[in-house]
Amino acid sequence: ASTPAAVSAAVSRALAKALQGASPALLQPIMAAEVVVPEINLGTVLGDLQARHAIIRDTRHDREDATISCEVALAELLGYTTQLRSMTQGRGQFTTIFERFDTA
Repeated sequence: ASTPAAVSAAVSRALAKALQGASPALLQPIMAAEVVVPEINLGTVLGDLQARHAIIRDTRHDREDATISCEVALAELLGYTTQLRSMTQGRGQFTTIFERFDTA
């Protein structure tokens, strides 16, 4: 019969061996974002999103507004509300929803 100490040692060895063969990766949440801005601010906002490493999926135009659909890492969105308001004189807005995890 196996003793608790023997089982613990076997589990430790098995875990160490499994971790040696693994390829661990740091994951980060990727958000799907929709940003609505006045048409006049579109270029500035697109430039800011690209600086935040966003992947622009679509840009739609509706009267005086433009809607940008993109994917961006959640960490890149820290402080974005303030920046968006500044770039659009308070007229820009955005929504996000979790899309997936991806490697950092």
